[in-house]
Amino acid sequence: AGSAVWAFFWLRSHLKYTHPDRKVEFSCRCGKIKAEVKCPYADSPKAECYCDDCTEFFQWMKEKKCPIDFKKELPVGIQIYKSDFKFIKGADQIQCTKLKPGSHLHRFYSKCCNCPLWLSPNLSAYPMLITYNTNFPENGADFGQVWWHLNSEKAPKGSIPPNTTAVKAKGLPAGFFGVTIGRALTGIACGKTQPNPLEEIDLTNPEIKNP
Repeated sequence: AGSAVWAFFWLRSHLKYTHPDRKVEFSCRCGKIKAEVKCPYADSPKAECYCDDCTEFFQWMKEKKCPIDFKKELPVGIQIYKSDFKFIKGADQIQCTKLKPGSHLHRFYSKCCNCPLWLSPNLSAYPMLITYNTNFPENGADFGQVWWHLNSEKAPKGSIPPNTTAVKAKGLPAGFFGVTIGRALTGIACGKTQPNPLEEIDLTNPEIKNP
């Protein structure tokens, strides 16, 4: 109960609807994939994750010759409502993946330039995409600062800035779950699942890294 109350006031204080008409461009590195994303909040939940699965996914992209140097530019996940994401072009250039056959978490990358794009549970009712800041201008500066360094105990030495204001968490902290669940429930209640950009992507045959 305490975590839920904390999350409520955290969301209330941080997710201020200050820019109702602001939109930013989402693009892969080669530009074949473009989308328009609403960015109405002064600060959106952003997390840098060092878990084994995220590390494995980025290593996989590196093996595919992704142009991003992950040692200098580790992607940060930004919580975006599906209804705030609108494709301009290139949905056919997106590849859906899973790390393991039984996984319910889909990860997406660009087939044109092998850049990580976002991740999302394979649930149509889930209202958010966790989009990577590396696909936005100035690494997603319009969405505010990083809130969490998740699984920070697994971070390579020196990868987390010593002056960071974000929470350095071992594993996934209660605050992260509280904020994410709160935003998900709010999104469902407010109809943020539609229009759903994932409906423009082939999800029937995801690429599996470890079949």
